Amino acid sequence: MNHTASVKPSAYNGGWESYPFTREAGQHAARLWLDGKAASSLAQFRDNRWKAFTAGRSTIYPGEHEAFNEGFAHALAEHIAGVRHHG
Repeated sequence: MNHTASVKPSAYNGGWESYPFTREAGQHAARLWLDGKAASSLAQFRDNRWKAFTAGRSTIYPGEHEAFNEGFAHALAEHIAGVRHHG
């Protein structure tokens, strides 16, 4: 049995589920950009918010950056679909 093959799919697929606060931070970052207060491109803003979120940590866990990006993309998709959030 290949141990790596059995571990990788669950870790990869569970990235955003493993880091719900990181995913929420990505969603919040996208909403900030959508509010029109950013003076940078979408990608630049996302990357800058990721750097701010990690606060210069040297250790980033597998799936953590993906969870942030997933949250960011999810918030953009909701905006395009017309989903409204209160608060």
